Amino acid sequence: MSKANWSPEMTTIFCNLATKEKEKGNRPTKFLNPTGYKNIEVGFFQQTGKLYSRLQFKNKWGSLRTLYRDWLILKNTSTGLGWNDETNTVSADDECKNSVAAEIEKIMEEVVACGANEASDEYFIATKLFVKFENRCFFNNMKTSDGKNNWLRRMYEERNRH
Repeated sequence: MSKANWSPEMTTIFCNLATKEKEKGNRPTKFLNPTGYKNIEVGFFQQTGKLYSRLQFKNKWGSLRTLYRDWLILKNTSTGLGWNDETNTVSADDECKNSVAAEIEKIMEEVVACGANEASDEYFIATKLFVKFENRCFFNNMKTSDGKNNWLRRMYEERNRH
């Protein structure tokens, strides 16, 4: 089975279908029941012409839950961040923006110093991983350049297996 490609429009369609299934009672636990997934498969195909499997929808559900959890953490707990009710967007004061930008710049210099040039898979995955504070902490606490570079390589390989 190939990996599903999700456009923003397709993600919206999926979310709307999942919401309808939840409202119908087809989500008795954390996940949809087989009827809910079947209804999503049919509705999604009707609206997009794409035939995705239950596993592909379940994977998307999980990734959206992770994104939502991360968004809540950023919105509710990070110093310098807030929520703008008028624009429905996250807001950050200048001090917060400058602090995070400086931290990211410094850690990306360390990525290059450990042997991951800007064209490498390791550098690419670092740009994804270091959005999360805890990943920056893990990386910064590693003692050797080899350890850091190997960790980045493994993280890249792990993400590409799924």
